Amino acid sequence: MGWTFTVLVCTGCALGLAAPARAAQEAAVEHLQVSLWPEYDRPDVLVMLDGELASEVALPATLALPIPDGVTPHAVAWRDTTGLKVANYRIETRNGHTLVSMTLPKRGFHLEYYAPLERSAGRRGYTFEWPGAVAVAKLTYEVAVPAGAADFVVKPAATSSRVGSNGLTYRMGELGALAGGRKARIEISYKKDTDTLSAAPIASSPAPPVQPAPGPAMTGGEGGAKAGSSTGGMFESTPLWPAYVAAALLIGILIGVALGRRGR
Repeated sequence: MGWTFTVLVCTGCALGLAAPARAAQEAAVEHLQVSLWPEYDRPDVLVMLDGELASEVALPATLALPIPDGVTPHAVAWRDTTGLKVANYRIETRNGHTLVSMTLPKRGFHLEYYAPLERSAGRRGYTFEWPGAVAVAKLTYEVAVPAGAADFVVKPAATSSRVGSNGLTYRMGELGALAGGRKARIEISYKKDTDTLSAAPIASSPAPPVQPAPGPAMTGGEGGAKAGSSTGGMFESTPLWPAYVAAALLIGILIGVALGRRGR
């Protein structure tokens, strides 16, 4: 969501320099959860990054999260008490890493994308790599064991698990605090004989682009062409009573003049 500042011409330069400096502030993350769901609704790995900005980060803030090269974000959003909202973002390259730079009016954020599933030697797997682009006070993960999988391994080892309402088992773990520049990785590996997905497939198109905010509602029914049409001329939209009054006054004057002449 963009923020536009309306300024006077004489102070525009000063404010124009101050605003980008605030937007470029490096946002620290209080909590980041990495969710990896292989073969969930596509034959790939659904990767979701959810978290909260640190309380000291001024809002609005810009947060840059890493994604693998060649991957297109499926959803980029910020979160408030009512749920997720589509966020403005851009793709940029910094220090050799591809980043999704998003604008956040609130502290909650969500990013998801699909990454290719690795298949070799009868096993399937995926390695999530955190390049240390952002400082994280607490990083946790959740991995969904796909339907039909066997000999499932996650590194670092999970510390707890749960069974979801969909019947899938989710394994959770924690990597602790990651200062800026500290790297981390989460590896999953398993065996599976079929290509059955854990959930019904969804459309393959990415999330729709952000649309500009709608302007004031237009009047005129079916469009401006009708409202601006010249059909019928100016009299269809001009009241006629002034002409009637003027004609009556003129007639009255003429009658008065005629009667005056007769009285002479």
